[in-house]
Amino acid sequence: MRNILVPIDFSENSRNALNYAIHLANVLDADIHLSHIFHVPNKVGTFVATQEKMRASAKKELLEWADTHKEHLKDNLDLKCHILKDNVAKGIAHLGRKYKADLIIMGTKGISNLKNAIWGSIASNVIRQTSIPVLAIPQYYNEFKFDHILFAIDNPTFDHKKTLGPLLEIKKRTRAKVTSFNMAVPITIPHNGKEDYLTTSDLIENLSDDYHQSFDHNLKKSIVQYSLKNNVDLICMMRKDRGFFIDLMHSSETQKVIFDTPVPLLILHYRER
Repeated sequence: MRNILVPIDFSENSRNALNYAIHLANVLDADIHLSHIFHVPNKVGTFVATQEKMRASAKKELLEWADTHKEHLKDNLDLKCHILKDNVAKGIAHLGRKYKADLIIMGTKGISNLKNAIWGSIASNVIRQTSIPVLAIPQYYNEFKFDHILFAIDNPTFDHKKTLGPLLEIKKRTRAKVTSFNMAVPITIPHNGKEDYLTTSDLIENLSDDYHQSFDHNLKKSIVQYSLKNNVDLICMMRKDRGFFIDLMHSSETQKVIFDTPVPLLILHYRER
């Protein structure tokens, strides 16, 4: 993992996300791409002078943030700044592709405060618009532990070595314990021309240190309760890329958990084989 994209909106929420990103970058030996995407309202969009004033103001503040936080990054790592005028979620996805980000880290705000849930909604939109792993940091979260990771998964069939790459690297670098959550139903996958019955645990046996099976139909509630009770430091979930129009018609579990997670949430994308 070499590049981490950290989009910020200059709030304390995004400052928490940047602090978390710096800590993780030091662990993973990754450079940080600090970015701010500004949106110009239609009513002022035609005034070039106004746009340039907004850009200059954002650039000044972004550089101030970079100067303040770069000293906490290891000397061999870099922190680069990027300004972009665009729709925020679309712009974040674009910068992720442009700078070959291996991970996007951004803050979220809980849905319990609907007035301030905009950044959480943006995180949800980013997840739908990119195949890059996204690490969502809850509002006010300021711990940097990686002792216990909860890997919540049902039964997808995917190229696990590639898909689970970010989680495998975090586990390797931090020596975290990984608990696999809710994965007991057998699945059928082709193997050497034959169909074999495997459980998802067979596919990720080298990743998991522990196993927990939940029978609660409310997966979001079960994940949150388990995390609080068992001192989980990071939740990892899989999100199936279904295509734009199909995705508009569905609300995945990752979209539900992102607003209420008590700890950082890592979302990995996959396409079913």
